[in-house]
Amino acid sequence: MLQYFALLILSPAAVGNAVPPSSGFFRILDFENRSVDLHNRSPADFDPIQTYNTSIGEGAQKWLFTPTGAPNQFRISNAVSGTFASYTTAPIGGDPNRCQVCAHPNLATLWNITANGAGFKIAESNSGLVMCAWQFQPTLPLPTSPLTLEAFDPTQTRQLFDHDHPNPMFNTWSI
Repeated sequence: MLQYFALLILSPAAVGNAVPPSSGFFRILDFENRSVDLHNRSPADFDPIQTYNTSIGEGAQKWLFTPTGAPNQFRISNAVSGTFASYTTAPIGGDPNRCQVCAHPNLATLWNITANGAGFKIAESNSGLVMCAWQFQPTLPLPTSPLTLEAFDPTQTRQLFDHDHPNPMFNTWSI
């Protein structure tokens, strides 16, 4: 069993402002403290990337941030499947507005990640649209919520993310 340790670069509660991740493996947390998760750990095209209850050790919630060389720009891939975070119209160059964030094996979408108050925003580099988590609906059969690309609104906390847990002991994964 392989075991990985996440890189931890901040404690938002301690500093008051979030710092976006650098390179390495991270768990991405939404405004409800739920984890960005690859549905069923699938390597298939267009499988949804969603938010899900945080599960310590779950590889579907482990994301590799690879710098592109441009400031604050990354490719984001899932540690289990190797697929990239992308969006549904990326293969045809279509408008990404309101598209669902999904996995793709070849389309390494570029994401600009910048601090914004107590969180950080994850913006698709060409359009500037940001990932947006939707509120968890407990009446649905599965405890998931979609991620979509939306115009940035600084009043929307659902467009802000954090990463990992302030205690490094909680940041281990088994794959």
